[in-house]
Order: sequence, then C-alpha cells, then structure tokens
Amino acid sequence: MSFCKLIFITVFLMIGQMAKSQDSLSLEQADAYSYQLYLNGNWDELLSYGKKAIETGHDFTYLRLRMGYAAVIKKNYSEALKHYNHILNKDKYNETARYFVWYCREFLNQSDAANYNVHFFSKENLKKENLKKYKIKSTGIETSIKSTNDTSRGNSYYTRAFLTAQLGWRLTMSQSAVIFNQQISDKFLTQVERNDSIPIHQKEYYNLITYSNDHHLQFKAAYHYLYTPFNNIVYYNHLVMLAMKYYGNYVNIQGSFLFGKMTDGSFKQFDIQADYYPSGNLGFYASSNISFRQWENDHQINFKQVVGFKVNKKLWIEANTTIGKFSNHVENDGLYVYNAVDPNLMKSGMTLYYSPTKKMIFQLGALIEKRESYYTNYIFNQQSINGGITWKF
Repeated sequence: MSFCKLIFITVFLMIGQMAKSQDSLSLEQADAYSYQLYLNGNWDELLSYGKKAIETGHDFTYLRLRMGYAAVIKKNYSEALKHYNHILNKDKYNETARYFVWYCREFLNQSDAANYNVHFFSKENLKKENLKKYKIKSTGIETSIKSTNDTSRGNSYYTRAFLTAQLGWRLTMSQSAVIFNQQISDKFLTQVERNDSIPIHQKEYYNLITYSNDHHLQFKAAYHYLYTPFNNIVYYNHLVMLAMKYYGNYVNIQGSFLFGKMTDGSFKQFDIQADYYPSGNLGFYASSNISFRQWENDHQINFKQVVGFKVNKKLWIEANTTIGKFSNHVENDGLYVYNAVDPNLMKSGMTLYYSPTKKMIFQLGALIEKRESYYTNYIFNQQSINGGITWKF
C-alpha cells in the first residue's frame, strides 16, 4: 500500500510540474508574441490577442503597456486608460503608465485629473512636454443676450470674465466675475417699489477649487456670491458647493451637494452626474445629470442631458436639454445660477466650439427656453445667443 501511495504522489508531482512548465511556456509565448505584434504595429491584433491572454490568466505589465499604446494609436483613450490604470493600481511609480494616463486625460479634456500624474514625471519628460507646476492655465470671456415675446420682460445681458490658475500638480483654482442686466415690470411683485420699472443689475463672484487626491479621485469646493437689487429690495445670495468626482476609464461619476441662501431663503441642491465616452475619445461623448432641490418647503427634480461630438480636429458640437420645471436652479459646479423670477419649464440649446490653434477656443451657441410668468399661468418663450473666447497658456 505504501509503494502504491509513493507511485501516486510521484505521478501527481510530475503532472503538476508539467502543468507549471506549460503555464510558464504560455506566459513566455504571450510575452514574445505580443511584443512581436507591437514591433510590427499590428494594433488591432495586439488588442485582440492581449484580451485573450488576460482572459486565460496571463496578465503582466508589459502586456498592458503594449495594449495601452495600441489603444492610444487607435485614439481610444478610454481603452488605453483601462490598461495603464490597471498598472498604476499595482505600481503607482510606473512612469510610462503615468505619462500615458496624463496624455489620455488631456485628450479627453480632463486636464485637472491629468495633472496629478505629472508629479511622478522625470525631469526629461517635464522638459519634453514643457510642463510647469505653477501657471495661469486659461483666461477668457463669454457673453449672451436674451430676448422674449413678453413685453414686461426686457432683453437681458450676461457677461462673464474668468481666470484659471494651476496652484500645483494637484490643485487648481478658477475664478469668475459676472454682470447680469435686465429691466422688467410686474404688478404682482407688490413688495417692490416702482414695480412698473425694475432695473436688475446683478453682480456675481465665483470661485472653484479642485484637488486631485489620486489618479482616480478628485474633490471640489466652490463659492458663488450674487448681489441682486430690485429697486428697494436687495438680495445677497451665498452658495457653497462640495463635490467628489471619480475618474474611471469610459465613465466618470460625480456627486455634489450645494447649499446656501437664495432670495432670502435656505437653499439645498443635490446632483448626481455621469460623463461617458463610448468611443473612448471626444468623437462622441455624453453627460447626464439628475438634480434635486429644496427650499422654502418646496422641491424640484430635473434631468439634464448633454451630447457632444467632434466634426473634425478643430470643430465640435454640443447639444443640451433640461427636463422639468425649475427656478433657482444651479448648474456646472455652481457656476451658472438660474434665479429669475419666472420659473423655467424647458431649456434646450446647442453650442459650437472652434479651436483654430491649440491655445484658442471660440464658442457660439443658441438657447431656447419656455418660461411661466411669475404668479400667473402665462407661458412665454425666451431665446438667447451666446459667444465667447478662451485662451489657454
């Protein structure tokens, strides 16, 4: 019996050693064949072969680096991020992966998330890409004019000047100064003196700070102040936003909480937003946002959808629509505040972005709104044309 057991154990060990040798041989084959595909520039085959190798358990750094590079060449930056982030989750100091995560995030217009990776760069890469830790990132101006078919609501004018500064590889600050002008009349605004002629000269200040905790997680904090006069009545509005954003590969998720004082009342807004890149680049992308607001024993829920696509290297288009009735609504990380006296029933628009150079971006858009007159059921339309220019440093 002991002899039989000895034979059994010997055979079992031999089989195990053969299986181990075969597995080692398969790993070597995967390394050699994927390297040959990389050298030959067979990017589609490399991605296909690499996927099968990973599924069979042969997952190693060089394979991921080769697959990531193949995806970059194919301009599928989200697919490339999947492979490079897999490496960084195990080895955060892999500079090749860091470089290409930065590269891909920049091509996905996610520069704040990209910058976190730069502090892992060598001096050679910093010099090669001309990257500086502290700098003015961008500045610009945007303006719009709105008109309505309601004679009690005059044309409105909105102008915003902004400046974004990089305060380190992890920290960015963006500031805006806003002026909004309109003249309205409304007999139902009984607390306002001379309500047959109410000039509104609203002034605003906005400050957004973003901090990248790692190559996935980002924290945001924003403050928005609005000075809103209505003849004898003046509103001093203060809003604070706190947000957390997770940068994935094909999908980014953000949750935010905004609170403060709006038109002399307590105001709260909760948002969940998802940005997704099904093609792995800006050829086609979309963003969905659900917001819930509460103030003065009232609440509203809205859904906003943005869809964008690139026409060519210099031109891309975004379309957006917001569903649901709203007033005192805040968008874009607390930047845009819709605090008009007339509730909004629908909002849809389209914006064209044109970049003749890497440093300059022009924008031109149109927006259509359906509004409900304050204290009545009268419905009127509002149209606006907006434009702007951004200069990147």
